[in-house]
Amino acid sequence: MPKSSKKQYSDHNLLTSSRNSFEKYGAVIGRIPECEYQKFEKQWKRLNPRSREAQNIERKLYELIEMDRRRALGQFYTPSKIAQIAWSMIVKQLGDHFWQDGTWRIWDNCTGSGNLEYEIIHQEALQYTYLSTINTDEVEFLKENNYFKGKCRGIFQFDWLNDTEKRLPEQLKKDLQNSNLKWLFFINPPY
Repeated sequence: MPKSSKKQYSDHNLLTSSRNSFEKYGAVIGRIPECEYQKFEKQWKRLNPRSREAQNIERKLYELIEMDRRRALGQFYTPSKIAQIAWSMIVKQLGDHFWQDGTWRIWDNCTGSGNLEYEIIHQEALQYTYLSTINTDEVEFLKENNYFKGKCRGIFQFDWLNDTEKRLPEQLKKDLQNSNLKWLFFINPPY
């Protein structure tokens, strides 16, 4: 092996932040051989960042955010299996494509990075869907994510504990006042 392949990747900030995040959960963090890091980097660059696979990786990385920070914001990742069970129960009651007649609206009040929608909501249903989250960074992520970009009725920041209805998008206000619409709300228990 060439000497460089035995060199250890030693980005102190990366290793330190990894240790802080993972060691409290029993993970063992060691140095990464540079050749392994470069191999990973090559594979990552070959992956189209707009592909579903890249978005799956990004969603999994979201799970690694410091739990204390997520708890403080009321942010909890909904595991795929739970989301799929919940959605199957919804469509059992409402029908496979209940949204197609345009009389339904879906509002996820605690969207986060969109894991729940990404797992269960058909792209055709996004046109009837509002996504809100407390974190402005997540709003930007959702607006730029190709799965959601330009497809939802609204993506916006909203803090259920501190904001008023004045901060809601106008289209959402109109839809909420429309007595002919039926609603499906996704919420997190803290709210």
